[in-house]
Amino acid sequence: MEGGVDISVVIPVRNGGDFIGNQLNALLAQKSFAKFEIVVADNGSTDDTAQIVQEFAQRDARVRLVDASRGVGVNVPRNVGVRAASGDRILLTDADDVVHAGWIQAYWKAFRNGAHTAGGSLHRVLADGTVLAKESKLYTSKMSESAYANGTNCGFTREAYDAVGGFDEDLAGGGDEIDFFARTSRIGYRMTLVPDAVVDKLQHTDLSKVFHQHFNFGRGEVNVAKKFRPRMVCSPVAAVAGMQAALWFLLWATVGRVPRVRRKAVMMLGLSLGILVEETRTLSEVTEHDVSRPAAPERSIA
Repeated sequence: MEGGVDISVVIPVRNGGDFIGNQLNALLAQKSFAKFEIVVADNGSTDDTAQIVQEFAQRDARVRLVDASRGVGVNVPRNVGVRAASGDRILLTDADDVVHAGWIQAYWKAFRNGAHTAGGSLHRVLADGTVLAKESKLYTSKMSESAYANGTNCGFTREAYDAVGGFDEDLAGGGDEIDFFARTSRIGYRMTLVPDAVVDKLQHTDLSKVFHQHFNFGRGEVNVAKKFRPRMVCSPVAAVAGMQAALWFLLWATVGRVPRVRRKAVMMLGLSLGILVEETRTLSEVTEHDVSRPAAPERSIA
């Protein structure tokens, strides 16, 4: 790509052939003073994802496909994509979501005003176009006590990325963005909200998938706590998570016929159970480790 790149948009993907075209079209239609490229990091897709991206690349030199199949988990293609990118300012989004007009320009303004880490607004939508929620905020995790942005709508400078060594590829299933932005925050990179950078984030319609997704989010929260707030991995927190799970199950069972209530109850039930399971598993491992340690030899008293 001639003339250099101001911003690199990185899209981690695995088997995204059914929807990545919509995202690429939305990105290529962006109007911005920034020169940008789109780096699609393919995490071992077995469908036609690579072929579709290559067809876009043949039509527009701003699109590139890179192989990110060396490991599992979303943080692998994130890291591969960022390291293959040409720009010093990186935006992340996902293949199954769609950016709004002005998305890149909004972040470009934020970067020009000194932002090093940033997040935008989310419209949570179903496949039929139903909007479940509109959110314009940075999120906060109790497990890290730091602000973070959703991985489908966030940005950071290469300086901030390099300072923390990128995304933690040992984290899987949840907590990815929480961990990354907690580490950048702890070394002084304060997050910026970019409300005009909007992404339509596709939500699962199948409630079993919603439950599984939020169950993993709960487990991820505890894994983040192990790194940043180990005191949160304790019996009282597990007990609270268990009580919350019981209450959300009760809500689902009693008033779950209301679609939005049912969906909320499934989300929170999954999250609470994920926290409970991971807290219990971790506490059990700690107990087994303490029991298996050899006892210190008795000291005789002269």
